[in-house]
Amino acid sequence: RHPGAAGIVAMPDPQHVLLVHQYRYALDANIWEIPAGTLDKGEAPLSCAQRELEEETGFRGGKWHAIGDITPVPGYSDERIHLFLATDLSPGQQHLDTDELLSLRSVEWNQVLEMIAKGEFKDAKSISALYLAGQYLSLI
Repeated sequence: RHPGAAGIVAMPDPQHVLLVHQYRYALDANIWEIPAGTLDKGEAPLSCAQRELEEETGFRGGKWHAIGDITPVPGYSDERIHLFLATDLSPGQQHLDTDELLSLRSVEWNQVLEMIAKGEFKDAKSISALYLAGQYLSLI
């Protein structure tokens, strides 16, 4: 059983996406991801997304759009990840957890698509969210 999670495609402008290059202990490697995190007990998915965006990136979203949800590993978990698009970003305060090792990068949309095509993304939630955001924004 999993409490659920939220993932965010954060766009500081119409041509760029904020990505985190995060160390994942299970893989013993750094991977590219969208900002995301686990819902706290009783927390609504949008509230989680808003909290995680600021914690991981130091930005707040001005406009939020639900773009879908996914069940990434239905063979062994009931986890559901709620996906959001955040635009009209403004500065906030980054608050990384003590075990979070990540760096933040703003990447052009076309480069993100190239990174996916080249297999530089290994994270299913990020690939799914970026595809859904592209569809929502008619960029794909």
